[in-house]
Amino acid sequence: MYPYRTDTQPESVYQQKCDDALAAGEAAINDQANWAKYVSKVQIAKGGLNPNGKLYITGYAQFFAAPTQGDACDNTYFFPYIIIRVLKMTYATRLKMNQLVTQVNTMIQNNVVAVSGANTIYVDIDLQFNGKRFCEPANAADPIGADNPNVYFNDIRTTLEETTPYNPPSSDQEAAAWSQWEAGIPENATEGSASPSLPGNLQRSSVFHPKSVAHRFTSAHLAWLTLDSATS
Repeated sequence: MYPYRTDTQPESVYQQKCDDALAAGEAAINDQANWAKYVSKVQIAKGGLNPNGKLYITGYAQFFAAPTQGDACDNTYFFPYIIIRVLKMTYATRLKMNQLVTQVNTMIQNNVVAVSGANTIYVDIDLQFNGKRFCEPANAADPIGADNPNVYFNDIRTTLEETTPYNPPSSDQEAAAWSQWEAGIPENATEGSASPSLPGNLQRSSVFHPKSVAHRFTSAHLAWLTLDSATS
C-alpha cells in the first residue's frame, strides 16, 4: 500500500488495496475460529485465578473522532515520507476503521465474555478516548498530534519513551520492501525534516497503539473496578 511516489499507477489502485486490507480484517473478525482460540486462551488464564478471582478483558478504542466529509483529515497523510506515495486518511477509510473497532468490541462481549462465566468481565475503555483521538475537530491544525498529550494514539513520528531495539518477525516481502526503501532514501526524505532515514521497527510497530498516558488511564480504571468489586 506504500508505493514509490514515482509509481505511475492511479491512486484508485492503492485505495482498492487499502479497501481490500480492511475487508480482510473484517473477514478475520467474523471468523468464528479466531474467537474459539480467544476463548481457549481465556480459559487458560482463568485456570490461574484464586477461587473468587475475576478476569477483566478490555475492549479497544476507536482511532478517530467521528469523521466528517471534507474535514482536516480528509487531506492528511499519516505517513509523510516523500519517497513513498501514500493515501490520505479519508472520511470513508476512517469511518470503516472505527466501525471495525466497534465490531471487534461487540464480538469480544458476545463471543468471549458471555461464554466465559460470571467471573469474566468486559471493560469498555473507548469512552476514555473521547476528545483524545486522531482527527479531533479541536485539533484541526494538528489532527495527528504526534507528540500532543491530548491525542492518545501514537503516530509514526511520536517520540517514544522506549529506546531499546525492537525486531519483530515479519514476512520476507515486508522486510525486502523496507530494505529497498531504506537503501534508496534521498536527502530530505522526511517532509519538514532533514533526516534521511525511515522509522525503525519499534516506531513502525507502535503506530496506532495507545500512548503511555492512555495506558495509565486504563490501569487506573481497572484498579478502581477491582477495588469497587472487592468492597461491594
